[in-house]
Amino acid sequence: MKRKTIFSITAIALLAAGLFMLGNPITRVKSKQAAEQYLKNTYRDQTYEIEKVGYYPGEGTYVIHVKFEDGQRVNLDVKNGKVIGQEP
Repeated sequence: MKRKTIFSITAIALLAAGLFMLGNPITRVKSKQAAEQYLKNTYRDQTYEIEKVGYYPGEGTYVIHVKFEDGQRVNLDVKNGKVIGQEP
């Protein structure tokens, strides 16, 4: 019984730490969708690829790394499903 309790507490702690460091998977998908919509509206005539979605737990912000066909790279900051910033 004591073993089960220790295992359960450890599993919950690891899950909480993972969510803190990597972010909520559902919010990650919504942030990527918001970034895609922003890119479609802002860069209509350009071809781009979303390379990576990163999470910064201190700000609660997802950073979407985008690479354009011409080699240009842009990072979009997304919070609460809205693009709040763009870094060239």
